[in-house]
Amino acid sequence: MINLIEGTSFNPEKDLLVTLDIVSLYTNIPQEESIEIISSTLARRERPRVVPTNFIIGLLTIALKDNYFRYNNTFYKQCGGTSMGAVFAPTS
Repeated sequence: MINLIEGTSFNPEKDLLVTLDIVSLYTNIPQEESIEIISSTLARRERPRVVPTNFIIGLLTIALKDNYFRYNNTFYKQCGGTSMGAVFAPTS
């Protein structure tokens, strides 16, 4: 993409640069499976648990399953996958 737009002039008053998640990486992350994997990983912790596993999983469940966003002044609920930009979403 950089090679394609390098040297191109943009007018900030008229042009808008937009990127897309072409392969839908984030929306293909299964919510239930993610919660199960994280839960089993946390259950194997050996250090003293300052924050209980069930509390962390509860917060994770809210973050994954009760994720709302606004587009064109309309609110939507993301029913699958992980929202882009979320702190628990993977990075490249």
